[in-house]
Amino acid sequence: MTIDWPPPYTLRRSKRARNISLQIDPAKGLELVLPYRANLDDALRFLEARRSWVEKHADVIRQTIVDPERRLDLPSSITLNALEKSWDLRYHFLPSAKTISLRHINDRLIFTGNITDFKSCSPLIKKWVKQLAKEILPEWLQKVSHEVGLPYKGVSIKGQKTLWGSCSPEHNISLNYKLLFLPFEMVRYVLIHELSHTVHLNHSKHFWGLVRQLDPKYKQSEKGLKNVAEFIPRWLI
Repeated sequence: MTIDWPPPYTLRRSKRARNISLQIDPAKGLELVLPYRANLDDALRFLEARRSWVEKHADVIRQTIVDPERRLDLPSSITLNALEKSWDLRYHFLPSAKTISLRHINDRLIFTGNITDFKSCSPLIKKWVKQLAKEILPEWLQKVSHEVGLPYKGVSIKGQKTLWGSCSPEHNISLNYKLLFLPFEMVRYVLIHELSHTVHLNHSKHFWGLVRQLDPKYKQSEKGLKNVAEFIPRWLI
């Protein structure tokens, strides 16, 4: 019988261990024991090499393991709707660690460290999303700017609590990194909204007339931005 891969497991370093070993503990479930000189990559390679053994003992593992993700109510994935993409969230529990690290491997985000709740992980994933937004949102803004013929001076990515974006009198546009959680149609509307402020730095009828001209369905997006709970994870609010 197969088992989800990689299965939930814990890491433990031992001064007495000379080599990496794998065991099934009745209290801890699947446990990787590492000598202090071994690193996480070594542990993951060892686990992959023992995959057939783990799958052979899948029934025993299911009976003994207490899934830390369920016990601690840790989210199992993150979805960035603007990109139409999701990443699996994995947790490597290392009680002896002083800090928590985050690694991005393909379609997985892997937290490693003394994880007691997701609050301890959220700063890392917020930083990761913000960095991704810094790579993507400026490109989208530049593309839309060219499409609608409204230039701007500069762009910055921030984490505003109440604003999706803003435009200064100098035509510098600020965008919220959390836009990546919203559907692309809403994101494009925010870009058009802020670019329209380079012409009308207000919300006059002339401003809304320009927005309507550039995005005929803007009212639908404007309404959607007032109810984004279905897109924004609870831990981000």
